[in-house]
Amino acid sequence: MDSHLTSLGFGRSTSEPTLYVKKDEKETLLIVSLYVNDLGEMAYFLGMEAFALKILSRYCMESFKPMSTLIPQGEKLTNKGDLERLNETSYKSLV
Repeated sequence: MDSHLTSLGFGRSTSEPTLYVKKDEKETLLIVSLYVNDLGEMAYFLGMEAFALKILSRYCMESFKPMSTLIPQGEKLTNKGDLERLNETSYKSLV
Protein backbone atom coordinates (compact mmCIF):
# COMPACT_ATOMS: atom_id res chain seq x y z
CA MET A 1 0.00 0.00 0.00
CA ASP A 2 2.86 2.35 0.85
CA SER A 3 4.53 1.98 -2.56
CA HIS A 4 1.18 2.34 -4.35
CA LEU A 5 0.26 5.59 -2.56
CA THR A 6 3.73 7.07 -3.03
CA SER A 7 3.60 6.16 -6.74
CA LEU A 8 0.35 8.17 -6.93
CA GLY A 9 2.12 11.24 -5.55
CA PHE A 10 1.23 10.96 -1.86
CA GLY A 11 3.80 11.90 0.75
CA ARG A 12 4.02 9.88 3.95
CA SER A 13 3.86 11.76 7.25
CA THR A 14 7.04 11.64 9.32
CA SER A 15 5.14 11.86 12.63
CA GLU A 16 2.30 9.42 11.80
CA PRO A 17 3.23 6.45 9.57
CA THR A 18 -0.39 5.73 8.63
CA LEU A 19 -1.03 9.23 7.26
CA TYR A 20 -0.51 10.13 3.58
CA VAL A 21 -1.00 13.57 2.05
CA LYS A 22 -1.26 14.53 -1.62
CA LYS A 23 -0.49 18.18 -2.42
CA ASP A 24 0.08 20.35 -5.44
CA GLU A 25 2.10 23.58 -5.34
CA LYS A 26 -0.67 25.62 -3.71
CA GLU A 27 -2.91 23.36 -1.63
CA THR A 28 -3.56 19.99 -0.03
CA LEU A 29 -5.64 17.85 -2.37
CA LEU A 30 -6.29 14.72 -0.32
CA ILE A 31 -5.42 13.26 3.08
CA VAL A 32 -5.57 9.48 3.57
CA SER A 33 -5.15 7.62 6.86
CA LEU A 34 -4.82 3.85 6.78
CA TYR A 35 -5.74 1.46 9.54
CA VAL A 36 -5.59 -2.31 9.23
CA ASN A 37 -7.65 -4.16 11.81
CA ASP A 38 -5.27 -7.15 12.14
CA LEU A 39 -4.15 -6.06 15.59
CA GLY A 40 -7.55 -5.22 17.10
CA GLU A 41 -9.01 -1.85 17.97
CA MET A 42 -6.79 1.18 17.35
CA ALA A 43 -5.52 2.65 20.61
CA TYR A 44 -3.40 5.60 19.43
CA PHE A 45 -3.62 8.09 16.55
CA LEU A 46 -1.84 11.41 16.00
CA GLY A 47 -1.32 12.11 19.70
CA MET A 48 -5.05 12.07 20.49
CA GLU A 49 -4.48 9.85 23.53
CA ALA A 50 -2.17 12.43 25.14
CA PHE A 51 -4.58 15.24 24.26
CA ALA A 52 -7.54 13.35 25.76
CA LEU A 53 -5.61 12.61 28.96
CA LYS A 54 -4.70 16.31 29.26
CA ILE A 55 -8.37 17.32 28.96
CA LEU A 56 -9.45 14.67 31.48
CA SER A 57 -6.80 15.91 33.90
CA ARG A 58 -7.87 19.56 33.46
CA TYR A 59 -11.42 18.69 34.55
CA CYS A 60 -10.40 16.13 37.25
CA MET A 61 -12.00 13.28 35.28
CA GLU A 62 -9.10 10.78 35.09
CA SER A 63 -10.98 8.17 37.15
CA PHE A 64 -14.33 8.55 35.36
CA LYS A 65 -15.72 5.58 33.48
CA PRO A 66 -16.27 6.01 29.73
CA MET A 67 -19.77 6.15 28.29
CA SER A 68 -21.10 6.54 24.78
CA THR A 69 -23.14 9.70 25.46
CA LEU A 70 -22.71 12.67 27.77
CA ILE A 71 -26.27 12.43 29.07
CA PRO A 72 -28.38 9.40 29.97
CA GLN A 73 -30.40 8.04 27.07
CA GLY A 74 -34.04 9.12 27.15
CA GLU A 75 -33.27 12.27 29.15
CA LYS A 76 -35.54 15.19 28.24
CA LEU A 77 -33.74 18.50 27.86
CA THR A 78 -35.41 21.81 28.63
CA ASN A 79 -34.40 25.47 28.84
CA LYS A 80 -36.88 26.20 31.62
CA GLY A 81 -35.94 26.61 35.25
CA ASP A 82 -33.72 28.70 37.45
CA LEU A 83 -30.41 27.09 36.53
CA GLU A 84 -27.02 28.76 36.60
CA ARG A 85 -25.87 29.74 33.10
CA LEU A 86 -23.12 27.51 31.76
CA ASN A 87 -19.71 28.95 30.97
CA GLU A 88 -19.67 28.37 27.19
CA THR A 89 -15.88 28.62 26.85
CA SER A 90 -15.30 25.99 29.52
CA TYR A 91 -17.96 23.71 28.03
CA LYS A 92 -16.56 23.98 24.49
CA SER A 93 -13.07 23.19 25.80
CA LEU A 94 -14.36 20.10 27.60
CA VAL A 95 -16.37 18.82 24.64
